Amino acid sequence: SQPGAQIILQNPKAPSDLWFVLGLCYYRVKNIPKARLSFEKTLELDPNNAMALTSLGIVELVTCPTDFESRKRAVNLFLKAFDANPRNPLVLKYLAEHLFFKGEFDQCKEFCAAAYKILETKVKPE
Repeated sequence: SQPGAQIILQNPKAPSDLWFVLGLCYYRVKNIPKARLSFEKTLELDPNNAMALTSLGIVELVTCPTDFESRKRAVNLFLKAFDANPRNPLVLKYLAEHLFFKGEFDQCKEFCAAAYKILETKVKPE
């Protein structure tokens, strides 16, 4: 058994952040099914976790990139993530991409500009 999972299994009241980080680890090693389960557990504990919603949306896109229903589920997750945190640049990026493919270029441009502005404030001057 993996050490990260062992820690969580030994502590059934593990905070949602531990489940989220475990999901990121699984995603990085391309264990998409376990990443999905970890993000779902995060959302079970914290339904408004914008990063877990976004990550689960990304998992949907990666799992079935050409499936319309999967893309629809991903967009719904991104919209929920946006509702939870409209200043999350990753959410804005994925929603902008969706708007671009729908041909809604003005809205896409607005989302990109908002994401850029948020990221610009995070960059430390040299």
